Amino acid sequence: MIQTFVESQPVLKPAQTASRNPVSPRIARRSRWFFSIAALAMLAITFIGFSKFYMRGQAHPGRPIPTAILAVVVTHAVSMSAWMLLFVLQPMLIAMRGYRAHKFVGRIGSVLALAIVVSGVWVTFASARIAPPDMRWWGMNAAQFTAVPLISVVLFGAFVFVGIWKRKNANVHKACMLLATVAALAAPLGRMDYINNFYANTIVEKLFTAFPYTLLVGVVLLVIKSLLERSLDRAMAMGVSVMAVVYVATSLIAMTETWGNLMAHVVGIPM
Repeated sequence: MIQTFVESQPVLKPAQTASRNPVSPRIARRSRWFFSIAALAMLAITFIGFSKFYMRGQAHPGRPIPTAILAVVVTHAVSMSAWMLLFVLQPMLIAMRGYRAHKFVGRIGSVLALAIVVSGVWVTFASARIAPPDMRWWGMNAAQFTAVPLISVVLFGAFVFVGIWKRKNANVHKACMLLATVAALAAPLGRMDYINNFYANTIVEKLFTAFPYTLLVGVVLLVIKSLLERSLDRAMAMGVSVMAVVYVATSLIAMTETWGNLMAHVVGIPM
C-alpha cells in the first residue's frame, strides 16, 4: 500500500541529495512511524465500533444479522479487517526496510480493496432491502441512508486507485492510502452512539450526518503529520478537503426526497 520509490530514484551526489531532501533524519524517522501509530489507532477504532460484531456476531445496535445477508456481511467484514491489519503492517515494513515484502503485501492489499468495494456496495443494497421501515439513521430512511455507505466505499476505492496510480510518488501514495483507510472509518464511528449523540439535531448533523468524526480524524492526522514534518503535506491536505466537500454534498443530497425515491426504485424498497 505505501510504496517505496527507492528503486526509481537516480543516484545523486551528496550536495544534490541535501538540496532535494532537506528533512533531517530525526524528522524522517518520526514521519515513518507516524503511519504505523496512525494505523494502530484506526485499527482500534474499527474494533471498538464493530465490537458487537466481533464479540457477539451482531449488527448495530445489537440486532441479529439476518441470514439472507450474513454471507456478504462476513465477506465484507473479513476483507475490511484484513485491510486494517495490512495497513498496520505496511508502514512497519518500510520502517524496517522490508521493501520486497512491502510490495508483495501491497498486491494483496489491492485485491482486498477490490473485494471491499464490491462487497460494500452489495451489503449497502442488501441491508436497505431488509431494513425495518420505521428505522432512521440521522433522520434518513433506509433508501436515503444508502448514500452514506455508498460514498464511503466510493471514497475508499478512489483513494486506493489514485494511491496505486501514483505509487512512484511516495508522498501522494502514502497520503492516499492513509485517507482511504480514514474514509473506511465512517462505518465504525457511525456505530458509536455515545459520541454521535453529542451533535444530534444540530447544524453539524445536517451538514455531515454520519461523517463529522471521520473528517475530524483526517484533520487531526493531517495536523499531527504536518507538525512532525514541520511542513504541510499538500497531497493529504487536498485529500481531506475533498472529503469535506464530498461529505457535505452527500449529506445534503441524501436528505432529499428525490434521492430517497431514486434509491428505493434502484434497490427495490417498497415506498
